[in-house]
Amino acid sequence: MKPFIIALTLYLFVNISSCSTNDAPIVEPPNGETTGDSNTPTMNEQIRIIIGNASFTATLEDNATAKAFKASLPITVNMTEHAGNEKFYYLPTALPTSTVTPGTIFAGDLMLWGNSCLVLFYETFSSPYSYTRIGKIDKPSGLSAAVGDRNITRDIRITSNHININLMKQRIKFIFTSWFIAISLFTINAQDVQTNKNDMENLNLTNEWDKTFPQSDQVKHSKVTFRNRYGITLAADLYMPKNAEGKLPAIAVCGPFGAVKEQASGLYAQTMAERGFLTIAFDPSFTGESGGTPRYVASPDINTEDFCAAVDFLSLRDDVDSERIGIIGICGWGGLAINAAAIDTRIKATVASTMYDMSRCTANGYFDENDNTDARYEMRRQLNAQRTIDARNGSYATAGGVVDPLPQDAPQFVKDYHDYYKTSRGYHSRSLNSNNGWNKTSALSFLNAPILAYSDEIRSAVLLIHGEKAHSRYFSEDAFKKLKGDNKELMIVSGANHTDLYDRTDIIPFDKLESFFKEYLK
Repeated sequence: MKPFIIALTLYLFVNISSCSTNDAPIVEPPNGETTGDSNTPTMNEQIRIIIGNASFTATLEDNATAKAFKASLPITVNMTEHAGNEKFYYLPTALPTSTVTPGTIFAGDLMLWGNSCLVLFYETFSSPYSYTRIGKIDKPSGLSAAVGDRNITRDIRITSNHININLMKQRIKFIFTSWFIAISLFTINAQDVQTNKNDMENLNLTNEWDKTFPQSDQVKHSKVTFRNRYGITLAADLYMPKNAEGKLPAIAVCGPFGAVKEQASGLYAQTMAERGFLTIAFDPSFTGESGGTPRYVASPDINTEDFCAAVDFLSLRDDVDSERIGIIGICGWGGLAINAAAIDTRIKATVASTMYDMSRCTANGYFDENDNTDARYEMRRQLNAQRTIDARNGSYATAGGVVDPLPQDAPQFVKDYHDYYKTSRGYHSRSLNSNNGWNKTSALSFLNAPILAYSDEIRSAVLLIHGEKAHSRYFSEDAFKKLKGDNKELMIVSGANHTDLYDRTDIIPFDKLESFFKEYLK
């Protein structure tokens, strides 16, 4: 394989779900050896499957599914055990299908169930289900022993030349502490995050100035990438004061929720760079120019990690003082910034501007009007029904961005969002809110994971900024009540609404931000 062809490793810890029947009878092949079925592969291309020290060759089918599968390589997947006869994984992209009902499935069959579930069978059995054949291991003797029993999952490394299945034992039942220990084994060293470019996604970054704000002549701008500990490559705009010397204090900026770095976060980052800070504005995982699939999904855990990964990146730069790093989160990323400050002691100062607590808003509704078990149950029911639809379709339905055209009876805050995201003021072609929005099922994780549970343990400085007339003001006020220490501050901007703090440079208190960071990043 050419050295520039690199695969992205994705460690996916998923709930076990069905890809085939649980109670299909096992059919033993003659003499205990699988000989294959009548559907003999005709495509001469072979792949290799390596499981520990065992090696198997497989021949691909001469069909559109196999060709599309090959074209999707390289990829790394985590295959999950099911039913004592198969390992499966849901591919991020659907493949073309030509399903058949084979009757008997043989050990070594590599199949597609539905349009995205990749299945490797290691036992022979009869099945009433329909599959599309991708290929078949030529000599599957020893395959069952190699893949292990029902308590074993496998990481599979797939390239156009071979498939590597590396051993990764995962107990079905294990104690909470040991889970974290296991996770740490896969955590990527911060140095590798920046320096091992071969492990990063090949992102398609725009070279033109496509921001919703004018470019400053006081700042140098460049594009950078870095990787979070989930293996997702993030894209960012880096802003550096011209004629800067030595190690600078640094700030990472993200938000609003459903925006991209070409909008509010970029404006904040460029403005703070004009005031002497090295800054980055980054796109969160699965959005904008950043990597990750599926697209347009949010996660309280991964998106908090995005902030921490930004700190990784800044900490290792020669032109940054690693002891003087702060973050700014806008709107929904304001809450996530506070969540990051609660876990990352390297963050010395945090600003949350016009913040949302996305977990509270999702679980309780605006102003906590739906804070009851029945309302949350109904939301879960609807979202999980959507999951079934998405699984059947092999794609993720989006919820839609900011409503357009604007209804006459729309609440004022919806009008404010429309005025920003749907007009020349703030529209951007990559912005979720400006276009088709988040995946409908993104809300599920926020229903179950309150992001500010430990905000009272933050010892570093925090500044909350909110507009006097913002519908979301209560999020900052309640978050501030929980914070402890004399280095915490709440600033209410007179007359400002929620979106005024996105881009109104005459309203955003940049002087306050500058003085705050200079005080606590010293």
